[in-house]
Amino acid sequence: MRKSNLKVLALTLCSLFILSLFPMVSVAAIVTVDKDMIRYRVDTQKMQAEVYGLSNSSASVHNLVIPDFLEYNGKQIPVTSICNNAFYGKPLTGSLTIGNQIKTIGYSAFYQCTGLTGSLTIGDSVTSIGEYAFFECSGFSGSLTIGNSLKKIEKYTFCDCHGFTGPLVIGKSVQSIGEFAFNNLWNLSGSLIIPNSVVTIDRYAFNCCNDLTGELVIPASVTSIGEGCFDLCDRISSLTISSSNTQINYFAFTRTGIQSVTCLGTTPPPCIYQENKDWIFSNEVYSKPLYVPKESINLYRTATEWKKFENISRLPIKATGIEIDKHDLSLFVGNEATLNATLTPEDTTDKIEWSVNDGCQNVVSVDQNGRVKALEVGSAVITASAGSISTTCNVTVMPIVATSISLNRQTIDAEIGAEYQLVASVLPADATNKDVEWSTSDDKVATVNNTGLVNILDKGHCIITATATDGSNLSATCKIDVSSAINGINNDSKSNESIVIGKRIIRILNKDSEKTVKVYSMQGVLIKETIQDVIKDLQSGLYIVTVGTNRYKIKL
Repeated sequence: MRKSNLKVLALTLCSLFILSLFPMVSVAAIVTVDKDMIRYRVDTQKMQAEVYGLSNSSASVHNLVIPDFLEYNGKQIPVTSICNNAFYGKPLTGSLTIGNQIKTIGYSAFYQCTGLTGSLTIGDSVTSIGEYAFFECSGFSGSLTIGNSLKKIEKYTFCDCHGFTGPLVIGKSVQSIGEFAFNNLWNLSGSLIIPNSVVTIDRYAFNCCNDLTGELVIPASVTSIGEGCFDLCDRISSLTISSSNTQINYFAFTRTGIQSVTCLGTTPPPCIYQENKDWIFSNEVYSKPLYVPKESINLYRTATEWKKFENISRLPIKATGIEIDKHDLSLFVGNEATLNATLTPEDTTDKIEWSVNDGCQNVVSVDQNGRVKALEVGSAVITASAGSISTTCNVTVMPIVATSISLNRQTIDAEIGAEYQLVASVLPADATNKDVEWSTSDDKVATVNNTGLVNILDKGHCIITATATDGSNLSATCKIDVSSAINGINNDSKSNESIVIGKRIIRILNKDSEKTVKVYSMQGVLIKETIQDVIKDLQSGLYIVTVGTNRYKIKL
């Protein structure tokens, strides 16, 4: 064998020997796969896929769905990431659904995808989102929910996504919120709840979130609030800072709607200024109450920033219990009673507020001293409340019933055609219902209307009854006796006199010139007296006329 061949053989054997000393190392193969207009890069070694972007970079995609799995060579490969700039500025429209296998979303992944709409949910599988990931995605119009596995929200992640109108839900694992992370989300609604996991909130993180409302609580876990962090959150109504260790930078709460500030720490939280930037709150907030621990009031009155507050008071002590002396109360209409309520602990700063249930304010009223007044028959519920606790009293309002009823006349000797007014008197004077119902025992003899006016129709006897309508069953009666005579006086048939009736005129013929003529009403009231034989200007009706000793009944 030639020397050259031996040399080659020796080198070959040496190489094989060296290779035998090390395990085989395979090189991962990255394969590009296009499916449903999305381009993926599949790591066939790790058996996982990454969303790379659109398979056609100029295509428009509506209702983009990032799937949980991608089928490749008959296998289901989990889709675990969305790469940097994957859909940067692409013409995506409609909703965005992110699969439950996604762990990472790269920086600027959906930068300026302004056509995306609806709500956005970042699932619990996501552990990392890059900077600017959803920057200027202004078309989102619903809620924004961030899952419970993400620990850091990078800077500008959702900046200028001002289309969101629903609430913002931040996951329970988030520890850091980067600068401008939620800047200019001015249509977010509801209260902002910062989870107890958050440690730092960087500058301008929530700047211009104008529609966030209600109470803002900074949990004790937060050690730093950056400059301008909540600037222009002008509908936040109250602020609670839970820890003395929370460092607050200048402008953090300027131009807000804060009406009260509460600091739970016994030492004032440190406030950081810069030159010519020596305030944390807007000027109008310093006139609002600042609540601090009782033993720390003097510390706050001398501390940087906090000393600007004009009204520094002890922390409110919330009521934990409430008791009322009556849970059931019965009153007559017009009566009053006082309910007494007590709070625990005794030194609570909460105040009792009294109210009547809706729709029953016409039945009872209650003032802020617990004084209840019965207005009309019915039932109502009185509530005594303090903070979030309350208790009730059921009130029943009863009528004041009649105890007696009487009429202005008990008997009437009546004449046919006459009218008589009966009047019912109901006692007590403050009876709730004084109405009576009128009735006659014989409507052929006399009738009575609903005001007690009696009309006499024919001779005979009857009883007029007034009955109370309040359920007391009380009544009063008037006996009616009707004869053909006028108060027992008959026309004198032996006299030569006669009476001629005209319109409003009575003329007496064959009257002795010396006889006196008297005209009476049916009730016996003298109307006219004269010696003339003509009486004028009488009203229509029944009259008794006497001429000397003779008596007549006439009707005009």
